[in-house]
Amino acid sequence: MEIRAELEDITSVKKKLSVEVPAEVASEEFERLAQDYKKHARLPGFRPGKAPLPLIKRKFADDIKGEVMKKLIPESLEEALRAEGVRPLGYPNLENVTAEAGKPLAYEASFEVRPVVELPEYKGLQISVEDKPVAEEDIQEQLERLREQNAQLVAVEDRPVRDGDEVMIDLKGEYLDVETGQATQAIAEENIIVQVGDEGTHPSFTENVTGLNIGEEKSFEVQYPEDYPEKKLAGHRVQFTAEVTDIKCKELPELSDDFAKDLGSFESLDEVRTRIEEDLAATRERERDAEIRKSLLNKLIAQTSFEVPEVLVEGRTRERIEGLAGRIASQGVDPSRANIDWRKMQEDMQQDVVDEIRGRLILDELASQEEIEVSPEEINEEIRKAAESMGQPAEKVQQYFSEPDQLAGLKADLRRSKALAIIVDGAKVN
Repeated sequence: MEIRAELEDITSVKKKLSVEVPAEVASEEFERLAQDYKKHARLPGFRPGKAPLPLIKRKFADDIKGEVMKKLIPESLEEALRAEGVRPLGYPNLENVTAEAGKPLAYEASFEVRPVVELPEYKGLQISVEDKPVAEEDIQEQLERLREQNAQLVAVEDRPVRDGDEVMIDLKGEYLDVETGQATQAIAEENIIVQVGDEGTHPSFTENVTGLNIGEEKSFEVQYPEDYPEKKLAGHRVQFTAEVTDIKCKELPELSDDFAKDLGSFESLDEVRTRIEEDLAATRERERDAEIRKSLLNKLIAQTSFEVPEVLVEGRTRERIEGLAGRIASQGVDPSRANIDWRKMQEDMQQDVVDEIRGRLILDELASQEEIEVSPEEINEEIRKAAESMGQPAEKVQQYFSEPDQLAGLKADLRRSKALAIIVDGAKVN
């Protein structure tokens, strides 16, 4: 197909392509489709295939026009893009489309392309990272966590409630701000468990239950904010009356060889301490390696200037938002009802997403310059690791990555990882 095309640079990544299909080509397609409609159209007063062609063209003008555009625009656009040597990111946005019988078919296609990335020197970069050796207090902190995890709850009868207790209460609550004639009772429940001082416990409950003995009760008011997650309380002022019916406290096990044996696969407390130290050291080594990679990539990002396509930023932002919404939904919560300002979250992550895309494009260019390839064996090994980390059968994960888009994404990630390894291997880390 002979077409006329003109490419205009709006910015370094934004392009506008003006395309015109000659009138004779468009007219030929209009005529072909009109003849096709004539063969199959059913019009009152005419046998199939016998209606006059001018009537067919008037009657089905919009349908014919739509099909002409549906055929000629993709074909001409593909040819124009190939002739101009550009590859859009996503499908172009079409504007100013004109398609009339006897006239050229013309339109404008706006799109973005990958930026040209000019890399600075990426070998021999210098950075400093903090070493964090495992200290005695770190080991002791982990031992205390193990004690907390293996604590037992014991009944308390000879003292009042204090911080850290697990308290059972009978609770009644009445609205203080509802209109006359409306129900005033907000809540009436027995055997409610309150973790005193816990971050998940409303501060008013911790404050007012603390100091009570079994059998004692106390009344107090709570003003809930408008965005409080529990809808029946949100925005209301409620007066509660709480009666303590039971008190339990944590009893922590002593740090001893017996405690170590109860943890399983240990014979002494020294073995537990050694395992904790080894695990902490390994974790901090992984964190240090991650910090090195992050610092080096950030340094390259700061030294590299190019325009980031909006379509990539929008796509990645959408992926992040959808991922978060999916995690919320998996917990049984409707994301649209969650106490989240999605618009503000999207705005807050904007710069982070831009930097992430910039880093990806830098690593893609570096991988191209270094002629990095990813072998089938490397892909299979990555799938094996993914299956192991998710606790899923390798066949199931393999099936997921058999989808072309997913496989392409995995290859791209592995390629970038190998590119980043070249930067790390050549860096000078203090």
